[in-house]
Amino acid sequence: MDLLPALQTCSFLADFPREDLLRIAELSRVRAYEQGEEIFREGDPAMRFYAVVTGKVKLFKLSPEGKYHIVRLVSRGELFGEAAAFASENYPVFAEAVTRSQLLSIEAAPFLCLVTSQRRLAMKVIVSLSRRLESVVGVLGQLALSDVTARLAKYVLDLSLAATASGAAARVVRLDIRKSDLAARLGTVSESLSRAFARLRDSKLIEVKGNEIRILDPEALARVAAGFRD
Repeated sequence: MDLLPALQTCSFLADFPREDLLRIAELSRVRAYEQGEEIFREGDPAMRFYAVVTGKVKLFKLSPEGKYHIVRLVSRGELFGEAAAFASENYPVFAEAVTRSQLLSIEAAPFLCLVTSQRRLAMKVIVSLSRRLESVVGVLGQLALSDVTARLAKYVLDLSLAATASGAAARVVRLDIRKSDLAARLGTVSESLSRAFARLRDSKLIEVKGNEIRILDPEALARVAAGFRD
């Protein structure tokens, strides 16, 4: 199987020279995962890291009581598991396919041998991990400083911006995960999420039909996302 197209969907690898991609392809494989299928468990040795070719993956933590919190949703072209794999540690989270997905997995040890032999590739790894750290810090800041309604408003706006390739916001979006998963992603519970949806509906900022959300007042929704209330 020609793995070059799959490798080139990964933003981390897309601009690697062809000769490097061919070497990485020898360390890689593509596998399909069904919706809800486990990819790895917290505590498993991180011998491989992954990129999403198609579909979506959730990374989550479980509490001793069995409650879970979604740490990150991973979409097409994004990496996951690389920090633990590069450090030769265990995965710190669970990973599960949210939808039917195709994933590219790459053997960590020989990949690191390749990277350490070429400074250019090593810098790309450093940049990738730095961006991931910035993303995590941003999520933690949002959870600490905003209420559930503001978090939900920002999530809807982010979906809107991602819905069009041109960058122009779309007025109608679809939730890309179950509402129970969305509650976990926003650091809350389903009941609080339902109340947040009700606040946005009652304020005439959105309409909700099933998983479809129509944005009625994007400017006001943005003010809510930023923590301001009319």
